[in-house]
Amino acid sequence: MSKRLPLNLLYVEDDSGLRTAVSLYLAMQYENVATAVDGVDALRMVEENLPDIVLTDIQMSNMDGIEFTTQLKSKYPTIPVIITTAFTEVEYLLKSIDLGVCGFVSKPLDYEQLAATIQRVATPLLQDLQIHRLQAKLGNTLSNELGWSLPMQAIGDEASYASEHGYCLTIEGESGVGKTRLAHIIHSLGRNPRSPCITIHCGGCSDEHLEVELFGRGKQVGKLVSIGPGTVILIEPNTMSLAMQNKVARAIQNKEILPVGGLEPLQIKSRVVATLLKSAQAEYAEGKLTESLFYQLTEQVIKLPPLRTIVEEIPRLAALFLKEAEEDLHRSGLSLSNDAVDILLAYPWPGNITQMKNIIRRAAIYGSKQINGEQIMQLLPKDVPMASSRSIMPPTLKFDELELWAIEEALQRSGGKKMYAAELLGIDYKRFKRKVSKYHGVVQDE
Repeated sequence: MSKRLPLNLLYVEDDSGLRTAVSLYLAMQYENVATAVDGVDALRMVEENLPDIVLTDIQMSNMDGIEFTTQLKSKYPTIPVIITTAFTEVEYLLKSIDLGVCGFVSKPLDYEQLAATIQRVATPLLQDLQIHRLQAKLGNTLSNELGWSLPMQAIGDEASYASEHGYCLTIEGESGVGKTRLAHIIHSLGRNPRSPCITIHCGGCSDEHLEVELFGRGKQVGKLVSIGPGTVILIEPNTMSLAMQNKVARAIQNKEILPVGGLEPLQIKSRVVATLLKSAQAEYAEGKLTESLFYQLTEQVIKLPPLRTIVEEIPRLAALFLKEAEEDLHRSGLSLSNDAVDILLAYPWPGNITQMKNIIRRAAIYGSKQINGEQIMQLLPKDVPMASSRSIMPPTLKFDELELWAIEEALQRSGGKKMYAAELLGIDYKRFKRKVSKYHGVVQDE
């Protein structure tokens, strides 16, 4: 038996034999099929469980199909209704059309005609359902990949939008924050996830090398063309010469390139994503990014925060990296002690996620089954000071001390931005400012 479609149908028919036979037939095709004996019964059932599609007879006792449809449409105008009837009076049919009935099936019922009519009405509903499920799946995927903190949820929303279009994109952030990883995630969730996603490091490459790599030479097709509707990730395009930047900008704008030594231009279908350590605006202002390339690459910009400002993500990332290390090393049962997690939370991570992943993997190789704080400390650089003890929750239950710790932690994670710090704590801005004033002279505020 083929898989039943995930829709709720309501079949309204006063003939018990026909009602049973048709409902059994529909139940083989749709997940939920409810039945009602007349319009009054049907309205009650609609209130209990809103159907996706309603099929109703016209001539019924208590309340006929026309009156039932009138009342149904007055409250739920978007629910599609299909009329099944042997009654062919023009007046009734016109009234049904005025009510927005979307289909008619004559009696005696032809099951193939009935199935075809329902399928026609169901198709856009199923398409909408699939879109909603894909959007929910996309949201969960991004949350699992990027994190559940407020800053990373915002990044997830931007990444979701970026995956829906093929515009150029620039991802900014410090070294190690995961810019290339985010570009790959966006590609995998986009329109052409099976097409190639390649990375080109622009720094240290000559114009000649980059020109051949991107545009091609003679019969050698460049990456901008050869990957079709894939994604080209340009790492630090600001390091290219200004002349090369302008060539790349023209290629993106015109959607075509002329290979070195070629006679005919080739069409570009690929998308370009750039990653920058500094902001594109700053690179442009300093003259390191040409005007033409700046405007091409910044159709959308996503800025990834440093790990030290999203400390709440550290335990999740540590668990993720430890699990990956388990799989790579064919070990099981690895864990982090509480004091190890405290040290991970207190360390400022100048190398961001990349550095943290390296530390966790090294600890998995050299440490015990339960990795403790001392083992983590031995792997951390000695020249980087730990965060102040305020970054670790105080061992107290005194309300004022806990409140002070929460305020300082929120200000640290928000980079001193009070409005965002208030949002992190879940309180309104005015109330947060009053609390900061309460601890004036103690809170390290900007």
